[in-house]
Amino acid sequence: MSNNENKKAITTAHRLIPFLTLFAAMLMWHFTLPTDIGDDTWFREILPVQPGYLNVLLDYLISRYNNWTSRIFIEAFAVTVTHSPIVWSILDSIVLTAIPYLILIIIGHRNNMQAIWAACAFMFVYPLNIMSTAGWMTTTIFYSWPFLFGLIAMLPFAFSLCNKPLSWGLSVICVPSLLIGCNNEQICLFLLGLSVIICIFLLAEHRRIHAILIIEVLLMIASLVFILTCPGNWNRMVQETNTWFIGFDGVSNLTKFELGFSSTGYLLVMEKNWLFALFCILLAIVVWRVRKNVFDRSISFIPIAACLLFGFLPEYFQDKMPHISLIRARLATLGTGFTFATPATWIPDACLFVVFICTIYSLIRAFNCSEARALAIGLLIIGLGTRVMIGFSPTIWVSGGRTASFLYFSLLMLAIMLIARLSNLISQKSKAVLSLLNILLFCIFFISYISS
Repeated sequence: MSNNENKKAITTAHRLIPFLTLFAAMLMWHFTLPTDIGDDTWFREILPVQPGYLNVLLDYLISRYNNWTSRIFIEAFAVTVTHSPIVWSILDSIVLTAIPYLILIIIGHRNNMQAIWAACAFMFVYPLNIMSTAGWMTTTIFYSWPFLFGLIAMLPFAFSLCNKPLSWGLSVICVPSLLIGCNNEQICLFLLGLSVIICIFLLAEHRRIHAILIIEVLLMIASLVFILTCPGNWNRMVQETNTWFIGFDGVSNLTKFELGFSSTGYLLVMEKNWLFALFCILLAIVVWRVRKNVFDRSISFIPIAACLLFGFLPEYFQDKMPHISLIRARLATLGTGFTFATPATWIPDACLFVVFICTIYSLIRAFNCSEARALAIGLLIIGLGTRVMIGFSPTIWVSGGRTASFLYFSLLMLAIMLIARLSNLISQKSKAVLSLLNILLFCIFFISYISS
């Protein structure tokens, strides 16, 4: 073996170490999780393994489509995998390891060691505890797994954005992945929205849109039509309204939108949300590094200041600023009580709107590359949209934190993009320090997560 081949093998091994470490850590963690809570038991017992299982499974999925849900591909995984918690533990560990790897490919930094370690470490900043709300196995299969398939489906769009060649062989993997990923309504809208933004950017840059992209967008639209025309989804909406949110049908669409917007904003800004805070800190650091004017730097500081003021340290400010407590207490079952006729009711939403506008502006200023800007803005806007849309669901409160899963994945992707951007702005010596810091963070995050 030549010296070049030896160096290449060593480099590849170094890049694998973070992912192997993450997989081992995830597997250890999975073996400590209960698998007999919530919907895990229901899905395990609904279809016992027996001769003719495939025929019984098909009948079950048809019944579910007509009476409860359009997520037939995902439910096929759920009723099958939940029979073996060990198999689920291994598969879900693979999924949670593959997600940061695919994110690195999509953002074009799979060879950046600082970004690799950060991506693996941030998997423990991601609030994985929200995956227990309907049972660990069920929630991960319904949310994490479709996101992984969605990332695979996004590869052609990411390659087009970076001017990488596309082959029809890629569609063999991406098209089936897209159909599975889009079986989740939030992922379907996430992929469709992000794909449209990327296609608009390519057209604006006078670039060719490959046929694979057009095919995938059409399949996304078809998946959305499949979801909207599924009789089971409408039946479930009626039953869940009667069970969890009586009178929801009489709520105006404007109120539902405000409910989705305000509850999303409160989740990020008015609570101790470590992932959003870390993203805001990284965003401010990058902006301060690349922009010298006071205006840009001041704008980049507003999101993290809001997190500290409303989410992390409100008790230190509320004596001198009593309005903080009033704003934090405004969120109720139907949102913040926003009405056009009463300007005072605008204040909570106005505060959140300012935070999000400042975040978008700072993302624009953080990246010089137009492709990175388009991807970053698309991720933030579409990520927020996947949670805001839950305002139109009667289960917005009973579903818990899992409805923000894809918003958190978007923030995870953005944080990794910012780490990669930061690593390109510092010296080689600083990069080594950043790598060690990421390894240390990985250990701290893992130990703290296991202990909690």
